[in-house]
Order: sequence, then structure tokens, then C-alpha cells
Amino acid sequence: MKNSLIILALLFSGCARHAPPATAPPAQSIAKKSYVIPFERTESGLMTVSVIININTDHPDFRPLPKRLVVDTGCARTCFFVSNKAVSDLSKILPHAKLDERRMANGSGMRVCTFDPARVTVGDVSVDIPVDASGYDIRLDMPFDGCLGIDFLSRFNVQFDFHAKTMALTER
Repeated sequence: MKNSLIILALLFSGCARHAPPATAPPAQSIAKKSYVIPFERTESGLMTVSVIININTDHPDFRPLPKRLVVDTGCARTCFFVSNKAVSDLSKILPHAKLDERRMANGSGMRVCTFDPARVTVGDVSVDIPVDASGYDIRLDMPFDGCLGIDFLSRFNVQFDFHAKTMALTER
């Protein structure tokens, strides 16, 4: 009888209901801002967006004329094109500008003036990043003024709607 009581006690103790472990309340998702930016396509199919680049962040209210930049995930840095003479002039005008010589993929050199930081504004979103003014012998009929690079784009989840011709930038 004593053995059967012990067995019954063991069985019941193993079958006792335990309260489920406390669980944390479900995480509240924080709404991330999303910006819808219209784009245009060039004749060759490149997507361009209107971008304001303020290279003089000492005057944040200054709004230069917008530039048409190609959305380019293969371009490491956001840049705009100016004449080779303008590159040298820009480096003398703004104290935080740095003149440099870079090698292009074909091995030739290119003069670059870097502004660190510059304010890049696309639609309602602005990001302070280094921007290059690349010296170029510009053709007058080029359908764009530079490239919106991965340094800007990588800060967002980017989604294209080719039918609506829009690019959605959602904060990461």
C-alpha cells in the first residue's frame, strides 16, 4: 500500500499543471516613414530623379536649383558633373571642399572636388553625406547631371513602381 501511494504521488506530481511561462507582449511595430519619389526615364531607359544638393551646409536654408540624377546602385558615391575648371574653382570657394584626382575604370584620371558633408534632398527626405563634384567635359545634350549613389540609397529600402514611375524610399 505504501508503494502504491508513492507511485500515485509521483504520477500526480508529474501531471500537475504548470502555469505557462510568462511571455512578453507582442512587440509593437514602429511605423517607418516612407517617401514616394517620382522618376523619369531617359531615352536609353535610365531612371532620373530631381535632387537638390546643398554643398554649403553652413547655410542649410540655401536651396540650389535641382539636378537630374540617375538612380545608380553601382555608383558608390553621389556625384554631380561640372566642368574641369569648375572643380578647381569650387575647391577654392568653399573651405570644407577637398580637391582630389581619381582613377576611372578605363584608367584615365578625373579631378574631383569632395564636399563633406553636403545635404542631398530627394523629395521630402534629406541626408547629409559626402558628395563629389566630378570634373567632366560635359556634353550639353546629356539628360542627367550626375548620379544618386548607393551611399544615399542604402539608407532606405527602395522599391520601384515602373508603371506609376515612382520610387518608394522607406526608412530602415
